[in-house]
Amino acid sequence: MKAKTQLLTLVSMATLALGGVTVTSSLLLNAPENHSINAKTVDDTVGTVRLWVADPDNDETFRDWNCTPRIWFQYDSEAYKDPAGYVDNSLETVGKDKNQQRRYYYFDFDTDTVAGALKSGNPKFEVQCIENGQGKRTTSAYDFTMDNMSKIIYVYHDGNNSQNNGEGRKFNSVSCAAAGMNMDATLISKVIEGLQTCSSSVYNGYGIFESIGKNFIHSLNDDGTIKEYYGRVNGLLSNCTISDYADIKDYETGTRSVQVNAQDKYDALNAMAGNVFSE
Repeated sequence: MKAKTQLLTLVSMATLALGGVTVTSSLLLNAPENHSINAKTVDDTVGTVRLWVADPDNDETFRDWNCTPRIWFQYDSEAYKDPAGYVDNSLETVGKDKNQQRRYYYFDFDTDTVAGALKSGNPKFEVQCIENGQGKRTTSAYDFTMDNMSKIIYVYHDGNNSQNNGEGRKFNSVSCAAAGMNMDATLISKVIEGLQTCSSSVYNGYGIFESIGKNFIHSLNDDGTIKEYYGRVNGLLSNCTISDYADIKDYETGTRSVQVNAQDKYDALNAMAGNVFSE
């Protein structure tokens, strides 16, 4: 996956054509990495891939276990990450007394780590529960595919709460699925934050934007067509501010040094993807 992506030069207040659609750079004013690009190219494995793990949906959460989740790709003993952050979804309550908001943890993996897993012949990963630097519980291995990068990783228990040497439930398995309905706009904005507007990469650029839109943002009919725009989003992306890259050279370092409006970044990604979503 070392194909190069030719990027377009965006000039302030000028217009450019994207798949037959004309977009003014004023649309992209709040997606700074789009500015002052002089026919550069971006390797499609540059930057990071943002993966998501949800709190278990039952009476024990990661917080109840006093631990945090970690993702580990089995092909390399060093291919693991702790969370870069998390977002609580106000519309989902979990825990024994249903008194906690469901927490979604995100992990920013180097893209070449994820690409390496897919090419390794052993593209499996585990979710580990880490307490004081040690793995307390570990899921069974799960096959990782390109499809998983636009979905949420869900953790399941073995259903045995009273045995297991008094340790409570143990992890049993994981799966990857689209986000549920009524996800807070703040959560969805952090999904958008993880993408690189000026890269066509299918790992982390506008090449994966359509899948992100269908699995995190828009609700679908059975045939895959859009049922409701922003149907999964509770609130407005336009009310959310996220961090973004000041220039494409920052993709390599992962430095997000500017603040932008989440709806503006969504619009920019959609434009770069050829307006795959239009009401």
